[in-house]
Amino acid sequence: MKRLAVLTLLLTTAALAEEKTLKAPDGGALKVGAQPVGVVHVSSGAKWLVATSAGGATVFSLPSFEKKLSIAKAWPEGFSPDGALLAVGEGSAVSVYDLASGTKLLSKIGRYGSGEICVSRSNKLVACAYELRTAIDKDNEHNWHAGVFQVKDGDDMRDLGIGAGPAGVLGFGPEDEEVFTWRWERFSNTDFSTAVVAHSLKTGEQRIVKSPPKQRGLGVPRLSPAGDRLVWSTQGELTLTDAKTDQVLWSVEDVKSSSVHFSPDGERLVAAAMDKSGEAVLFDAKSGKKLAAVTLPEPSYEVALVGDFLLSGTKDGKVVFTELKR
Repeated sequence: MKRLAVLTLLLTTAALAEEKTLKAPDGGALKVGAQPVGVVHVSSGAKWLVATSAGGATVFSLPSFEKKLSIAKAWPEGFSPDGALLAVGEGSAVSVYDLASGTKLLSKIGRYGSGEICVSRSNKLVACAYELRTAIDKDNEHNWHAGVFQVKDGDDMRDLGIGAGPAGVLGFGPEDEEVFTWRWERFSNTDFSTAVVAHSLKTGEQRIVKSPPKQRGLGVPRLSPAGDRLVWSTQGELTLTDAKTDQVLWSVEDVKSSSVHFSPDGERLVAAAMDKSGEAVLFDAKSGKKLAAVTLPEPSYEVALVGDFLLSGTKDGKVVFTELKR
């Protein structure tokens, strides 16, 4: 396990250097297709970019912007931490692709493919949230689970109960020993909170992750690429906590944000607003210091922070590169 941590550190250092050298395409935008682009993700080391729309997922190699894969009706998707693999939901299946060769390693048929997906640091495991549509409670909310299976042969490793949805998976712990899940808890018709649970893959035990004192409302926390920190964004406050000890590392108020994302190297954070303002603010992930603020061409929920650019989708099927002026 210690070897895995050292390897992750070395890969992260190399990835940071590659991300800083990424340049925008000609015209500052990458044409994906005719459908609006809703989600943009970039792998560690800025090797691959995936843009997702109603038409599916399109993968581009970086920095050449050459189209590598087109996967119809694919959602959701998640890169492995080293950027070698891409797992995508395809209807009732989860498929895992080797990006260097473009080959499909596995297609897991079953109850999967309906929720968030993540790949472990070892590239051996995939975790995916899915909905049991036959288990409906009195409030007509479906029962959510997270399935963990092996990339090599698709064998199920563990089924993790999450609870009434909406819900999803956040990622694996630092040594792939845990899987973090989230779900919204409703206290009344107007009062919600987000619960995060760490599930042990060895014992199946659940550890309730303590949310920040002021955490309330409908927000989805994000797990850092290293799996050791959680960032929470609700009601104008951005808070970073230790995923193991629940210690609050820093907190910033008056942040206009509908979603928050780590850069692939985990060094920075971006908080983006989905309203008409299109405001996005860049923070140093270690200190919480504000580094820059930009206005996106269009409001976007899922954005990617890479090098000196913030990548976001547009209604006319493009990925726009907005330069971050520090």
